[in-house]
Amino acid sequence: MKKRFPLIVTFTSLLVVVLLVSTLRGCFLHGSISGHISNTNGTAPTSKVLVCCLAKSPYVNITYGDPAPPYLVVESGANFKFDNLPFGDYDLWVINRSDNSFSNGILSVNVSLGQEANANFILLPGGSVSGHVLDQNGQSISSTVYLGYLHKVRVTCENQTMGSTVFVSEDGSYYFGNLMPGKYRIMVNIDVHTLYGDIIIESNKTAIHDFSFDKTGFYQN
Repeated sequence: MKKRFPLIVTFTSLLVVVLLVSTLRGCFLHGSISGHISNTNGTAPTSKVLVCCLAKSPYVNITYGDPAPPYLVVESGANFKFDNLPFGDYDLWVINRSDNSFSNGILSVNVSLGQEANANFILLPGGSVSGHVLDQNGQSISSTVYLGYLHKVRVTCENQTMGSTVFVSEDGSYYFGNLMPGKYRIMVNIDVHTLYGDIIIESNKTAIHDFSFDKTGFYQN
């Protein structure tokens, strides 16, 4: 028994340390984000609101359509909270699909150990962007023939979390509506050529961004 007593004490001490570390990790190695959502008149949304929370990383993950989890669906009222988040930086934004209102861009929030960060949002109407894809003579480009195949011209509009793609119309025009206010990148693809343009989407406004193409490649209007 005397020889086994130190072993029992050591095992018990080790178990206590493991439980203590697990408890401390759960309490202090995570944090939370809470906040308040309101309309421009100060009232709370009356319909379902999607609150999105995305951990930042060195790589940009674009989701097409509504973003992937983690997110919260606030059924009614104005308050939300994300619990048990590993410490680090997060991007948050809010979408109300019932009236196509959005947060004013994406808010970056830092989660500290054992702390609760705050993020408040005011919902604004979305904006839009439109433009034309033209050749050097000002004629519309909606499709091209490359390596014997017909290719429709594509235009992509994306920010750091979401994106969508449309085909250019016969008159060379494109349009993206119901966009959350903030910074976006527009990309037009013709054959193996791509041109980028950065724009700012504002609430209740339509940004205009045209592209032109000649024999030497793209130039931007």
